[in-house]
Amino acid sequence: MPVPSAWVPAAAQEHQGPEAWQQHPLLADLVLLPHEPDRPQAARLGHHQLYIDDELGLIHTETA
Repeated sequence: MPVPSAWVPAAAQEHQGPEAWQQHPLLADLVLLPHEPDRPQAARLGHHQLYIDDELGLIHTETA
C-alpha cells in the first residue's frame, strides 16, 4: 500500500525486498514490514512506526 516516502527514510536492509525486485519498476520501491505472525509488532523506521491492524489497515505513528 502506498505511503509517503517521508515515512520510510531510514529503511534498513531487513526492510528491503529481494535483490531481483530492485530491477522491477513496480517492485523496486517497496519496503517490507517484517513481523512475527504470532507476535505482531510495529516496524520502526527512524522515528516512524508502521503496523497493520486487522480492522483499520496500516497504522502510522511518530515518536519524538
